[in-house]
Amino acid sequence: MREKKSIICSVLLLVSGGMLYVLFRSRHILMLKIADGTPLSRHLSHLRETASHWHPYDWVVYNLPGALWAGAYILFIHSLMHGVNASTRWKWACVIPLIGAFSELGQAFGVVPGTFDLLDLAGYLLPLVVYSIYVKPSIHCHEQ
Repeated sequence: MREKKSIICSVLLLVSGGMLYVLFRSRHILMLKIADGTPLSRHLSHLRETASHWHPYDWVVYNLPGALWAGAYILFIHSLMHGVNASTRWKWACVIPLIGAFSELGQAFGVVPGTFDLLDLAGYLLPLVVYSIYVKPSIHCHEQ
């Protein structure tokens, strides 16, 4: 039952991040360009028009979606790997947040295209830190 709740929370985080991204980011993002010409385009345009009256903080629009997506991935992996030892689950949970963090650091050094943003880096790592605190006691119990 706990795994089912984790998966539901994971989906909610994924959808929340996606909605922030679609509603408040530039009209020129790839996701919206792909949706153009589909029946979904009209609905998205209506949602974007409705949301245009709200003015969330920049970090909510630009940084929070990545953090929500990293958290969604971690919860999904945690629930998907139920029954696997905590150390292995933790290693798999690290994959996407660390890819995000290293890509952000790559932007800082000009190795990866894009603009380095410290809040993006924090957004990728914070869910991992929280998960590590949650899982750490389980890892130590299994290692002893």
